Amino acid sequence: MPGDREKQLVLVLRKIPVFEGLMPFQIKRIVGVCKHRFYQPGDTICYVDTPSTAMYVLISGELSIISSQNARVATILPVTTVGEMGVLTGQPRSATVEVSKPSAILTIQKVQFDAIMDDDVHIQVKVYQNIVKALSDKLGNDNLRLRDLQLEIESAQERLGHLRSGYKKAQQRTDDAFSLAASYGDMQRDKFEAEHSDTLQEHMPRFLIVDGDVNCCALLQDALGQFEVIVASNGNEAVHTHMTNTRITDPEILEHRYPVRLERFSIRPQSGGSGAYTGGNGVIRELVFLESMSLSLLSQRRQQGPYGLAGGSAGKPGTQLLIRQSGLVTPLKAIDAQDVEAGDRLILETPGGGGYGQPT
Repeated sequence: MPGDREKQLVLVLRKIPVFEGLMPFQIKRIVGVCKHRFYQPGDTICYVDTPSTAMYVLISGELSIISSQNARVATILPVTTVGEMGVLTGQPRSATVEVSKPSAILTIQKVQFDAIMDDDVHIQVKVYQNIVKALSDKLGNDNLRLRDLQLEIESAQERLGHLRSGYKKAQQRTDDAFSLAASYGDMQRDKFEAEHSDTLQEHMPRFLIVDGDVNCCALLQDALGQFEVIVASNGNEAVHTHMTNTRITDPEILEHRYPVRLERFSIRPQSGGSGAYTGGNGVIRELVFLESMSLSLLSQRRQQGPYGLAGGSAGKPGTQLLIRQSGLVTPLKAIDAQDVEAGDRLILETPGGGGYGQPT
């Protein structure tokens, strides 16, 4: 290989974990047995369950790892080795490797690599030390993933417990309602329930909240037509309900119809309640009055924010401040009226939505 290209490859291989700690002259020996080749998308580097006769070094491009069930399980990016475990252990390929983007790849044949390690004990020791370290790191990461999975399972079990508790309470309320209605109708409880339960059931709304993706929701919707299936998710932000019965009042319309200037209209950060699913954030409006006028406010949720459910926290209450041109700041009540002058400003912060479920 030309000298400059060999130096570049030595620098590249020294960055690869399996060759970490090797001296430059030792890396040069490995570079000397490398075969360089360009691959196109759709090419296959190796197949699952075939002998591990070579390892590969991805210099540029992208590879895909395909499982024995023909599922794409991982993406390999430069600079990374592929197939080194099979070369060192002699085990067959555990997956198929396909080229997903035009790629430059170095191939190191097992026979030649084994010969280099047999000839240089230091290379052999370093390579195996690096493999042990990589396996140890992988085991540590797997343990972390198992711990996270266990925490998710415990959280799901806790949420299920809350749902069961809520269901029992709803059942108790239904039983109490049947008993009360039967007493008013001068009937036996069993007789009243038999006559009216079907009618009540028909008019009872049915919702199924799914903690999953949209595809799961669609499948359940097809299978359970009697339910409205809703995907559990974080609350929507900036749900706007004041001033008009439209979704939102455009700044241009507001400023055209009233002698005000809208200086700020933004999402109110961190105003949604915490939970497994956080409540949606409210909005902030900052208005500057351009002439003298009367200001009236009619609002709610200024003392207590919208409550959370199933262990979720309440959202932040709304606030409104009147800032006079002189700098005097006056907190306003939920229902309030003030005379304002040109240059005064109102900062209106709407409540955030309540969270749902215990935070994870």
